[in-house]
Amino acid sequence: MTPVPHLDVRIRNYRGTLILSRADTSLELTDVAALVWRLMDGSRSVDQIAEVIATEYAIDLQTATDDTSELVQTLVTGGMVELTN
Repeated sequence: MTPVPHLDVRIRNYRGTLILSRADTSLELTDVAALVWRLMDGSRSVDQIAEVIATEYAIDLQTATDDTSELVQTLVTGGMVELTN
């Protein structure tokens, strides 16, 4: 699955913290979550994003995949992202 951000998501960087908002929903992202957000360009799958996270943070791939999948699902639930095949 490939996460694709909605075009109408507003992005703010407030004192080093990335904040996403769309309609009535706002989410504050951690540093790792912000990197995942930046990697969601519509061409990378969740697994490909997880590979970058595993390398960048020197963690095992399974943990990175689980955490990335959970974050993407949170962004989908929050209306910030949709998943495509």
